[in-house]
Amino acid sequence: MGIGSLNISQTVAYPVVPPWMLEELKVDLGLLEERKKDGVDKYGVSKYITGKYKECVKVFTDASKNIEKRVGAKRINDDLAVYTAELVAIWLALLWLESNNCLQALIASDSSSAMFSIQNYRSDSREDILIEILQQANGIQASGRRVTFLWVPAHIGVEGNEMADEHAKRATYKSNIDIDVKYSKAEIKSIIKAKTIKKWQHIWDKGCSGRHLYRIQGKVGKGTHIARSRQEEIVLTRMRLGHTKLNSTMFLIKKHGDGNCEYCQSNTPETVEHVIMYCHKYNEARQRLVNELKAKKMSLETKTLLNRSSRENFDFLLFFLKSTGLLKRI
Repeated sequence: MGIGSLNISQTVAYPVVPPWMLEELKVDLGLLEERKKDGVDKYGVSKYITGKYKECVKVFTDASKNIEKRVGAKRINDDLAVYTAELVAIWLALLWLESNNCLQALIASDSSSAMFSIQNYRSDSREDILIEILQQANGIQASGRRVTFLWVPAHIGVEGNEMADEHAKRATYKSNIDIDVKYSKAEIKSIIKAKTIKKWQHIWDKGCSGRHLYRIQGKVGKGTHIARSRQEEIVLTRMRLGHTKLNSTMFLIKKHGDGNCEYCQSNTPETVEHVIMYCHKYNEARQRLVNELKAKKMSLETKTLLNRSSRENFDFLLFFLKSTGLLKRI
């Protein structure tokens, strides 16, 4: 999977400066509180920033992740969490402030999780980057300058935030990595899971066995379970696997002559799909099932009825099985 070549951060990060010697940083969550109470718009945000931080140099940061899992603040490693990228963006802002003599600076981010981490001096997954931020900010303040961190809402038209968002999205289209960021253990676990599911999906797509279940559930790793009785779970599982007491299964274990439906013509195997969708014996009950599904804007498909994530679909099917006497043959 190539995991061995990835650069992994330490489980426990050791700061150069002891944490108890670091000065407490100012993190302003006022806009977050306002949003919870009454909501805020871009004019309210601009007024808030202008009123409290008129004299500050304002630096807006943001991070982005596209569908290819490329992460941008500057262009950093693929598959990193957006939270990691948000912290990296804040760290880069501090590096810029350190090289520019700004007496008062405001770093504005729309990541509340990053702001809480800075405020509480705590991060469960990226302690290494947080330590860099805390020490960088304290170094700036030790020289007599001031840095304030501010949470701002995203995607409401705040000019600085929108510009930062645009630059972050643009960075994801770059092929070359600007900054090689170490992966946390949580990120490594996510990468392993994603690669495992991808490999599993490939095997499932190309396989020859289990094609009945494949037509019902083509995507792996999507199992959502709804609370059902044990008997209902048995019925659903048997029908999804295609292993029932219908003739096609009985034929496989040499308990039926040919496995075909005894009601229909032309040597049609009596399978789960056949009795639900086509068998003439159950036309009347099937029409009632079709009408019930139409009322819910659904169509008659085994994929729909045997979907694990819907209780209602299975209830319709269960009524059909009971009314036709098929339940005893599942």
